[in-house]
Amino acid sequence: MKKVVLASLIAAAFPAVALAGSCDDYYKKAEEDLKKDGNYSEQAMKIIKDQVAAVPADQQETFCKTALEAFGATDKADSNDKDDAEEKEDAAKG
Repeated sequence: MKKVVLASLIAAAFPAVALAGSCDDYYKKAEEDLKKDGNYSEQAMKIIKDQVAAVPADQQETFCKTALEAFGATDKADSNDKDDAEEKEDAAKG
């Protein structure tokens, strides 16, 4: 009985569309990045899920895909910044 009630509450709180496909990947990526940065909390994840839920249902998948692409661009930029910093450090050592 408890499992049914819990499943019902989760289903009501997070529409199936928001948990499918890109949005599920978005939540996982957000959680990974928050943990990596030391900023993870259940409240932070709730805020992220609430933001997605605030987007009209027919646009949530697009929203999540765009957010994932932004994560990818940020990750690439961070990687480039590290490479640039290492090059400058090597040049300074000389």
